[in-house]
Amino acid sequence: MPTEVLQVWRPNPVVRVFVLVGFGGLALAIAAGLLFSPGTWIGYPVLLVLVFAVLGSARRRCVLTRTEIIAQGRFVRRVIPLSEVTQVALSLGLNVWVQTRTPRFNGGDICMLRMIPASYAEMSGAPAGDAVQLIREQAQRSGATLQPLPERRVATKSTKPLVFSI
Repeated sequence: MPTEVLQVWRPNPVVRVFVLVGFGGLALAIAAGLLFSPGTWIGYPVLLVLVFAVLGSARRRCVLTRTEIIAQGRFVRRVIPLSEVTQVALSLGLNVWVQTRTPRFNGGDICMLRMIPASYAEMSGAPAGDAVQLIREQAQRSGATLQPLPERRVATKSTKPLVFSI
């Protein structure tokens, strides 16, 4: 029996179109250049990287079900059981972050959900502030023991660079 999906978030549609048109157009230009000058080998790895960037950006999303959060990044998929969640809050940059009881993410216990939009203007599901409440409510229903919600946005304890984050 499939799990009931409560909410799906995707990155800002304008950003997704920009990535598709920008990187996709650049990939097409490189492919055309390779077609007309086949002796240039350096274009093939660049073309491959651009294609993966475009395809990876199209996959990004965050899904909230009754029992888990499924965070699909460009290259990595993370499944976070809601019963393991101890904190859900907004970062200084208006990104939703989730902290778990035990380290789950390459030794860390915090996962930034950057694919959740910061406002209604981004038109992709409930905005970040509402997402925090939705995730917290569903985590409590799943039996999680949550820390009190911070009164203001906080800097996360994550030390991972943005390039390698989800």
